[in-house]
Amino acid sequence: MQPSDEYREAFEKVFTNDLAFSRKFSDIIDKILLKNLAQIRNHEKRKTNEDIKADNLGYDRTIYVPKIPIGVRMRREFYWNYFDFTVDTKEWNRSTYPNFYFYGYGNEDSLKIKFYILFNYKEFKCLVEKKLIEGKLCKNTEHSLVLFWAFSLTDILKKCKVIDYEGDIPSLEDFV
Repeated sequence: MQPSDEYREAFEKVFTNDLAFSRKFSDIIDKILLKNLAQIRNHEKRKTNEDIKADNLGYDRTIYVPKIPIGVRMRREFYWNYFDFTVDTKEWNRSTYPNFYFYGYGNEDSLKIKFYILFNYKEFKCLVEKKLIEGKLCKNTEHSLVLFWAFSLTDILKKCKVIDYEGDIPSLEDFV
């Protein structure tokens, strides 16, 4: 279903601002993703016959970066007090979805990320289906008329395969 012209007009400024906000963090997010999802094979260590052959050919390193679908979302820092992962119902109900999700809170003036998490989204979806993680259906009529799910980041940190996270969290003791 396509949004009406009236709906698009009412929320176009919000969507444009959100997109511009998110794009400001693109380079920072890309560095975090590469740090966590790429693998470097050091052939100079000569651990395998493949390493010896590669090293003899002058290949000192091979970088492996598999094709991995990743969802990315940055929210403004003032939403951090909710400490939740939100996803709109349209995205949530798709039959295909990313393997991993990068989700963060940032300050656009300083381009500082207050908190980010990179987690296994496929596993997360399975845990929700099994009701091991529960969400709340929400609506923010000032932002759009789209319903969205909100899930506690505390639950994600405790129950999901988290590849990386950094930044302020409400209480570190909660995650030990």
